[in-house]
Amino acid sequence: MQKLTVLAVQTIIDKLNGQNRIMKIKYFLLALLLSNATPAICDDYTTAQYLTDIFIYRPGGTLLTLIGTGAFIVTSPGALLVTLLPPHNAILETADNMVVEPFKDTFNRPLGSAYPLM
Repeated sequence: MQKLTVLAVQTIIDKLNGQNRIMKIKYFLLALLLSNATPAICDDYTTAQYLTDIFIYRPGGTLLTLIGTGAFIVTSPGALLVTLLPPHNAILETADNMVVEPFKDTFNRPLGSAYPLM
């Protein structure tokens, strides 16, 4: 990855010759961005796992998060009543199960990893 970044920066620097000042600034900023690039995915997943995650699990998780949020809004008055009884954490448990966990599984999970879903 480091060699690829150095090559990209060198190519951008080579393009600076003969350019106007605004283009030089644009190329410099692009080179600066690329020089700090790090790989977002470090695990060894297959292409099928990435595609399945992108086209099936992520949209499904987004849909489940929206449905869970709606269900939480509908059931929150009942959860508030149950919170009056010990152990007094029904609303937190309901929010965690219906909103927080689907959100984490959808947006905080590494790409290609379906471990929470399986």
